[in-house]
Amino acid sequence: MAARYRMFELTRDRAHLEEAWRLLQDLQTSAPVEHRSAMLTDVPLHRRIVQAIEGESHHESPA
Repeated sequence: MAARYRMFELTRDRAHLEEAWRLLQDLQTSAPVEHRSAMLTDVPLHRRIVQAIEGESHHESPA
């Protein structure tokens, strides 16, 4: 996940960000329910992935 996010930072290739997001979602799904939201806000790498996904989705052009 960290490597994919770093590749996204270096290349701006959305495929790397999407894979980092997919891996984070898989990790979150396997975590206890009571810790899932904290995983996205309290872990710096996870927080950066969420922010990047949210930022990228705001920049997409309408179809």
